[in-house]
Amino acid sequence: MLKIFSRTFKLSRSRLYSSFTQINEKETVYQKFIELYMKHLKIRENEAKKFLQKNPKYWAEKNLKQFESTLIYLTKNYSQTEILNNSNCFRIPATSYESRLQVLNECLFQDIRLIYFTKFISMMNKNILMLKAYNFIDIKSDVILNLKNQIDLPIVISKNLTEKMSLSEIRTELMNAYLKERLKMSETQIEKARKTYRNFHHRSLRSLVDALNILMNELNFTSEQIVKNAFLLYSRAENIKNIINDIPQIAGVNTKQILHTRPRILVQTCDNLKEIISHIKNFNIPEDAILKCSSVATLSPETVYARLEELNKIKEFNVHKSNPRILRLILGQTKAKARLKYMKDLKMRCFSLSVLCDTSKIFEKHVYIGADQTKGKEIIEFLSIQFNISKNDVRTILKSHPHWMKVPVLSIKQTLEFLQLRDFSKKDLLQNLHILLYSIERIESKLKMLLEWKYDDNSNSIDFDLKHVSNSKLLSLCLYFIEREYHFTGMAVYDEEFKFDIKNDLEKIPHDEKMIFI
Repeated sequence: MLKIFSRTFKLSRSRLYSSFTQINEKETVYQKFIELYMKHLKIRENEAKKFLQKNPKYWAEKNLKQFESTLIYLTKNYSQTEILNNSNCFRIPATSYESRLQVLNECLFQDIRLIYFTKFISMMNKNILMLKAYNFIDIKSDVILNLKNQIDLPIVISKNLTEKMSLSEIRTELMNAYLKERLKMSETQIEKARKTYRNFHHRSLRSLVDALNILMNELNFTSEQIVKNAFLLYSRAENIKNIINDIPQIAGVNTKQILHTRPRILVQTCDNLKEIISHIKNFNIPEDAILKCSSVATLSPETVYARLEELNKIKEFNVHKSNPRILRLILGQTKAKARLKYMKDLKMRCFSLSVLCDTSKIFEKHVYIGADQTKGKEIIEFLSIQFNISKNDVRTILKSHPHWMKVPVLSIKQTLEFLQLRDFSKKDLLQNLHILLYSIERIESKLKMLLEWKYDDNSNSIDFDLKHVSNSKLLSLCLYFIEREYHFTGMAVYDEEFKFDIKNDLEKIPHDEKMIFI
């Protein structure tokens, strides 16, 4: 009874601590929002708090960056009074303000005020006659002609456009006609794109024309490629130009070429993309990793940074840092962490990138058959970089060991670091590469024994003198004495807790395969 009470008390205390932590984090974020209000709107703290209380769901940490960019845009273009009288204006991102402003200008709205942006959808659903009657648009303006002039090629419109129609309906007709002419899209394809990207039909006609021109003329996309990757219809010409000019190349490859083969990158803003690349470099991950996993560019810079920090903390992830495919662990980190825990619970040791990041079907198959081994790629990749030799050379050396693929990369890294700290050079280690497959505990005990013999003048344990033996030969002897206990089967690479019948294992291994890796 006492144990149950103790366990319950610990659990309650843990939950209470977690609740306090969440409250403190929320208060910190709340304070940051207040500071932003005070800084940009030049208002007192109590006024800022009152403003925030009107929108309690909005002040989450993920909105901080967007909120500040919106504040900067608003204070640059509108008066403090107008901003304070429209509390909903903070919900709209700065990029949406720019896009909506383009649409309002194309529709010839006059004296554009802040409330037009917060009531944007409602205004688009009004017909032109009504908008002219209420003086939103000058009565003499030819809105339909101006909208047609935004399109740079002749189009065929199925309906007769009149001022009795809503702006939304007119713009949709023009946009559909343009997409049919420019990209040869069918009604079904256009409808599918609209359902997938709900706000697509609210974008400016001119910005769509400019975006398609740059995609097709500068990045050499075909109409089929754009239709297949319909998210490109949402890209902005200005942003594409900024990416091309500000980031001329990634990992030595021309950015235009990268964007053509990996169009998903274009969903990201240029500033965010630069920030993501900077984070990746700062965490000492090779830039060419982006080419192997371009989808990481679709995440927010904050998410990438947080996941890179997490990757540094988890040693089973961190060991893959030099692997060109490491960013797959950033993209699917939540899934990878859950898989890592599950495999640890099953007492598995080999956590390869492919197992952690591949499809559920592949992972389930791997776990079901109990194949606690790697495909060897990560080991070869790691050692190739560490010793600056070709992958083929690494494979040639390692493949003589019957169990080399059943050793975790993390264990190899830890053993390498252990031996380097004990003044074994990379040359010594390369000459005895198989030693890295064994655990630190086994190596340490044999090295200790050999060093005792080496410096003990009265030792009669061996028949030869170790005093003048080089480090390389010492490692060879260490490897010999480790494997001697296991009849040179290679089974010494497993932990002590790994249960096996040495006699049965010996019978399973052909005679000519024993000893070949020593």
